[in-house]
Amino acid sequence: MQKAFGALFGGVARGQPQVPPDHALPLAQAAKAHRRLDSRQRTGNRVLLP
Repeated sequence: MQKAFGALFGGVARGQPQVPPDHALPLAQAAKAHRRLDSRQRTGNRVLLP
């Protein structure tokens, strides 16, 4: 298990894996982003854009 975690965190430190955002919303729509997270209808990364 220690070897697997080492490989995982080593990849993260190198910037891998790069997971594209599932959904990007402007910061003004932060409440909408939170509702989507709370609904758990989809999984993935959410990004708020400035």
